[in-house]
This record gives sequence, structure tokens and C-alpha cells, in this order.
Amino acid sequence: MIATNYDVSYPTPSGRQIASGSLVRMIEAVSGQKPIIVGKPSLFIFQMARNGFPENTRMVMIGDSPDIDILGAHQANIPGILVSSHPVHYPTPRDYRIPDAVIENLSSLFEQSFRLKFWQKPDFPWPSTIKVAVAALLIDPNRQVLLIKRKDNGYWALPTGKMEPGETLKEAVMREVYEETSLRIKVKHLVGIYSHPSHQVLSYNSGESIQFVTSCFLCELVDGHLVNDQSEILESGFFHVSSFPQPMVSAHQKWIQDALKNHDRTVYD
Repeated sequence: MIATNYDVSYPTPSGRQIASGSLVRMIEAVSGQKPIIVGKPSLFIFQMARNGFPENTRMVMIGDSPDIDILGAHQANIPGILVSSHPVHYPTPRDYRIPDAVIENLSSLFEQSFRLKFWQKPDFPWPSTIKVAVAALLIDPNRQVLLIKRKDNGYWALPTGKMEPGETLKEAVMREVYEETSLRIKVKHLVGIYSHPSHQVLSYNSGESIQFVTSCFLCELVDGHLVNDQSEILESGFFHVSSFPQPMVSAHQKWIQDALKNHDRTVYD
């Protein structure tokens, strides 16, 4: 499915009216297919607009939608000016939808007082959604940690996965470990809740970026023999905390260190 834009509405003198993005989102919801957006806020349309201009050309995006125009501009490293009679506020300065300036009309651009307050782009791509996830930190009496080598990227990592509807966090982490390794575990306590977008926004080949809120639990082995889920895991094993195999997900190394240093104190990062 290819769509020109994702706008659900557009401004008119009598108020906002339904736009083509409403129909696109309806088809997406019914079909379960993610559309390929060639218009704003897709990077594609901004790259097309840049074609033929020298690298050092100064550009600015002027639009009326923070969710479409400003977001798209900032994803393309272009300043964004919002046309609006009302100021906009977002809870974090890392939000891609924060405009570099807000004007009531285009004539404001020529006023002497007009200034751009350049937004600082953070070190992560804008996530299209937020999901709840779990991670299992299983340490044996010899200070060896259960790690798996992921099939999708070849990195060593803790067993992780998304929480399914109707599950508790405890049920989710126990299920994920069993599905991936055939080991049955019990949860001891919460190591930390990790949500910082600098570490928890992951991008996929589909072009989608997701911010995960991951609860990492210290766990204990109950029974079972290590058998890999061949569809997701290349290898698995227990490795001493002083010598992890590489490459390994750096965030997971930090979570292990958090557990070793903080013991019963929960980390929020």
C-alpha cells in the first residue's frame, strides 16, 4: 500500500477537515498492512525536494502540523516553522515535533523580531510507537549469566521479548525464557526499568522505529535443559560476568552491571 501522506486533517477557514490520511489509517487498521508514505513526514519527499541543490543550501520547512510537517523536517535535519495561532508544548525537549519557531501567518517571517530557536536533534530516531518488553537476567551460583546469540542481528544478548495482551510482566519474562531456551525460571526481583530513548529506540529493516520500556528481572533457574529456539537463536550458553562473548548488546551489559552493583535497589533509566 502506497499513500501520498498520513495527514488525518487539514486546516480550512471553518476549521480542520478530514484529509486522505484518515482513509489511509482506516485501511491500515482493517488490513494490518503498514503503508509506504511517500509524502510528509516521510524522509523520501524531503530528499526529493533537496535534489539539485548544493550541500550547503539553507532550507526551512513551513507547515501547520507538528505531527507531519515539523516531525518530517526534523527527521531530515531541516528547521521547521509552525504556522499556528497557539503555542505548542511537549513534555520533553527531545520531541521531534517541537518547532524552531511559531508564527501566526507568513507575514511574520518578515518582521524584524522574527528569530529561529534551533531545536537540538537527539541521538535517536523518532519512534513510531512505544512497546512494553521484558528481559531475564539469569545468574548461576558461579556468577555465570545466560546469554543468547540472536539470529536477526548476530549479537549476544539477554533473553528478551514483548509482553503480550493479558499478561503480567512476571508471566511474560517466564514465557520468553521458556520459549527461547526451554528453561523454567522463577523471578526473584526487579533489576531495573529501562526506557531512555538513547538506548531503547530500536530501528528495523522495515523502516519502523520502536521505543521499548523494558523491565529487567533477576531470575533463578528452576529446571530444564538448554534447548535453543532455532527460529530466533543461533547459540546460547552461560558466560562468566568477567568475560562476555562479543559482539554483545551494550545496554544489556549495563543491565548486568546494574544488578551486580545495586543488589536490591531498582534502577530507573
